[in-house]
Amino acid sequence: MSSRSTVVVGAGIVGLAAAVEAQRRGDRVTLFDAADPGMGCSFGNAGIIAASEIFPLITPGRIASLPRMLLARDAPAVIRAAALPQLMPWMMRAATTLSARRQDAITHAIAALNGRAVAAWRDLLAHCGRPDQLREKGMIRLIRDPQDRTELDDVRMRLAQHGLPSRRLDRDDLLALEPALGKAATAGLLHESDADIGEPLALSRSLLARFREAGGSVIRQRVLTIGCDDTAALLVTDAGSHRADRILITTGLASGALLRPLGAAVPLQAERGYHLALPGLGSLLSRPVTFQRESCVATPMDGALRLAGTVEFADAAAPPDWRRAHSLAAFAGRYFDDMRLSADPEVWLGSRPSLPDSLPAIGRLAAMPRIGYAFGHQHLGITQAAVSAQLLCGIMAGEPPFDPAPYDLARF
Repeated sequence: MSSRSTVVVGAGIVGLAAAVEAQRRGDRVTLFDAADPGMGCSFGNAGIIAASEIFPLITPGRIASLPRMLLARDAPAVIRAAALPQLMPWMMRAATTLSARRQDAITHAIAALNGRAVAAWRDLLAHCGRPDQLREKGMIRLIRDPQDRTELDDVRMRLAQHGLPSRRLDRDDLLALEPALGKAATAGLLHESDADIGEPLALSRSLLARFREAGGSVIRQRVLTIGCDDTAALLVTDAGSHRADRILITTGLASGALLRPLGAAVPLQAERGYHLALPGLGSLLSRPVTFQRESCVATPMDGALRLAGTVEFADAAAPPDWRRAHSLAAFAGRYFDDMRLSADPEVWLGSRPSLPDSLPAIGRLAAMPRIGYAFGHQHLGITQAAVSAQLLCGIMAGEPPFDPAPYDLARF
């Protein structure tokens, strides 16, 4: 066992994966978070290892739809008017990514993570003794309008360029895979590179159990500041101060508050997403399905059907608009002939941490190399957590497994 001590700040899915990965490499690891592990943004997502989701969040088409995003409350992507002043600098940065060259570079960088995502989870879950939690049945992308077939073909071609296979599905193919789909589901793609893990909290608990079995400790304190002196990395919490050989920041949307005082540029924005869980409907599907036009997904989980998605740009502390959660049932209902809703569905809201170029931040501070970071994964936190942990720990060891440059905060 190494004598090196590592502190991981943030016990979401990325932090848990990083903590277990650091342990595997021989570190003595302590995990800090004021909240219970796995109960933040990771808790409510769709549980999909979405390797096929390699395209940037901000595209020329989405920028062109800004007026609709401001005016239509039920659109797949919306902007709360009150958030517009604080959002504009972020959007201006995002606008610099709209050239074909930049969009291609961003897609390539996302694909570099996503193409390794399922293998990274396979490896990590085997280490945790829970390989059964990874369900490798792919994900189906559905359309209702036959005119959208051209878009499906384009997606299929672009994914193939990055080594991510997809198979075209006609109506009969869809019913062979998912018999409960209704008449409106006309065609789709089976993203064979995708997988899912079921209920995300169960995944977090598996990582946490392995972490504790290997001697890791969890300290329920809120980290206020971090820094370095000549011999150690330092952190101050609401209950005291601590020293370690290195600190890894994996606190999602809160990462900026810890890193900006150290001179890092961290242009984070809350990209809020909702979920609606429908008890008793988990048997409708055997794998995740994404609805192309509606920008939402359905995943079977523990007897329920979890509908998740949409994008809401708003202040993280703004009151929820639960109409957006309930609209997910209307979106999904278009694809099923008889989807009977529960009288008491579960609703949830989380704030995804998003950077304006659609890439996460993974690296170490050049001026303080004892401090590393991994955050800003947008709606791909579950997808990219295990591979991000591998990359971050490799960077800290001076042996990154692939090119880390696109994810370094120095790009800002």
